[in-house]
Amino acid sequence: MNQMLTLQSQIQRPQSNTFQGTLNVAASVTIGSYVMPKLLADFVKQHPLVEPKLQISNSERVVTMLTAGQVHIGLIEAPITHQQLLISPWLDDQLVIFCSQENELAKQNKLSLEQMQDQRWILREHGSGTRSVFISATQQQGVMVSNSMDLARQEAIKQAVKANLGIGVLSHLSIRQEIELGLFKRLKTPLDLNRKFSIVQSKHYTNNQLVHAFHEFLLTTTT
Repeated sequence: MNQMLTLQSQIQRPQSNTFQGTLNVAASVTIGSYVMPKLLADFVKQHPLVEPKLQISNSERVVTMLTAGQVHIGLIEAPITHQQLLISPWLDDQLVIFCSQENELAKQNKLSLEQMQDQRWILREHGSGTRSVFISATQQQGVMVSNSMDLARQEAIKQAVKANLGIGVLSHLSIRQEIELGLFKRLKTPLDLNRKFSIVQSKHYTNNQLVHAFHEFLLTTTT
């Protein structure tokens, strides 16, 4: 509760039509790395007296920070339900399965369900939204992923795939440039890897004008 009161006191509404104070945002790794920096910059252009603070972690940790009152608003990649939080669907995203150009799979351009079970996967760690969506998609198709190297950093996953340690799964936002440059090969699969990012907010800040303004800004902004 003390943390919530501290956050509440950091936000003020001046006499003009702008806002001032600190806006504490938590975002999961893909959103925090590839989406949120530009959106925060655009929001601050409209409200130059706002001081943005961005914490990047996995989706599970973002939810923990919100429930503990450590941040005003969060952006996550994993689908959730939570009694203490308000959840709004946001942007569409798609996961990409990819391999090194040296991998034998690169020649066939696709990956069957049967082949998936024989692969070594380079995955995000437990608690990651990317991992959660991928595992859910494989389970829906009856595929068991048992051989994986779990890494917390997207760059580490890219480097492991580049070294041909296995095949990876990341958002198209984080791997698009490397695929366009021919560094990795995108593999088509029968999996449904579409997902939707979500805005997650503590009920304690629903009446806060700055948090509400940022929430509305996110809903009306596309990348």
